[in-house]
Amino acid sequence: MKLLTRLQTTIESIYRIDGSPPVEDFRVDAGQVIELFGAEARPNREALLVSQDGEHTDVGLFVDEDIANAAHRFLSERENSDDLDSFCAALEGVSHFVYFMYCGLAQSRPVSLLELELQAEVDKYLLLRLFYPHEGLFDRLFVGFQLDDGLDGEAAERYRRASAEASRYARWIDQRIERGETVRVIADARALYRKTFADKLEHIARAA
Repeated sequence: MKLLTRLQTTIESIYRIDGSPPVEDFRVDAGQVIELFGAEARPNREALLVSQDGEHTDVGLFVDEDIANAAHRFLSERENSDDLDSFCAALEGVSHFVYFMYCGLAQSRPVSLLELELQAEVDKYLLLRLFYPHEGLFDRLFVGFQLDDGLDGEAAERYRRASAEASRYARWIDQRIERGETVRVIADARALYRKTFADKLEHIARAA
């Protein structure tokens, strides 16, 4: 199974969702990004690219080939910390794609960039915590991370807020799993996935 398909299948299995188109059908390379979205859209690592023209929406998912290869190594070996970072980048891209499609197709509602980032942070932690435990995972994802120097102020603030909110929920996940309540964690995460952004924040506040 291809990497992005494997990640999509895992996310959809956790949340018990279906109906999303295959992510591999929407993957674009660097040349296609420039052709479809313009040279200014060229990302470094991963990006969900969306362009709207009236009722028509173009969607593409870019994941750098080196990032994808390192993410695949992580699934096989899980030893190199650089590979963990690449795995998180690839997973983030797939998370954005699946959630964007879910909100549009299943819920018929728009989704903000902040909501996409928050859900991706939750997805990364939950998936890694359940299936690929890694020493110091919480600190790696929520304490020791560094933002890209090229981000503008608005984007940087968006990532910081998403990380802060997701870290509160990740603490709750840890507490419940340590108590042997993994089934409850998964059920709660499924409920969270289906909520609007405002309801997500309220849900996390109550859990924290």
